[in-house]
Amino acid sequence: MAAPTKILRETGHTSSIIPKLEQFTAHQTQNALGIIACSEIFLVPLLVSLIFSGKGSLLLPFAYYRFLSLRYASRRNPSTRQAFAQMRGSLQNVAMSSSCPRPISSLIYRAIDFISARAPPVM
Repeated sequence: MAAPTKILRETGHTSSIIPKLEQFTAHQTQNALGIIACSEIFLVPLLVSLIFSGKGSLLLPFAYYRFLSLRYASRRNPSTRQAFAQMRGSLQNVAMSSSCPRPISSLIYRAIDFISARAPPVM
């Protein structure tokens, strides 16, 4: 049971909104976790650009890589791993497309190989 609905039930507020709130929470939790995982992944290029603009520390991407690798290896919340898999599939579809130029396609495959080589093993 979600915390807001638990609080509502324990304080005696029984209304028809509680089941609707529980249903909404159950349906949207996976969407929210997916959005959070994508935003965590898209922060990496932002952190690298901060270094080149002089507003970030050189240590920042290394510390964030450690955080992201722990999120990837998490067995409790596989959202980051799923987001990486979905992005990999989408990029492979783009690279395999006949309208994608050969240099862009090879760049995409090299980026996928580079990132995949740095993925921590999942147990």
